[in-house]
Amino acid sequence: MSQVISFETAREMYDSMLNECNPMVKVGFLEFDPAYALKELDPIAYDVGFSDYCSDLESDDIFVGDE
Repeated sequence: MSQVISFETAREMYDSMLNECNPMVKVGFLEFDPAYALKELDPIAYDVGFSDYCSDLESDDIFVGDE
């Protein structure tokens, strides 16, 4: 049975996946979550990755849209 999740929920899941699968980004003495760093430094790559992530969710019958 398929499931529909909100755009915001999908984005939170994507950010969590990025943060769990990648080390913290270090700049000098500062550390940033990987999702935050990617979103701020290369928003196009972030959006493309999010789009791919949503497509992968569809293969598990999880669709992004209005709940």
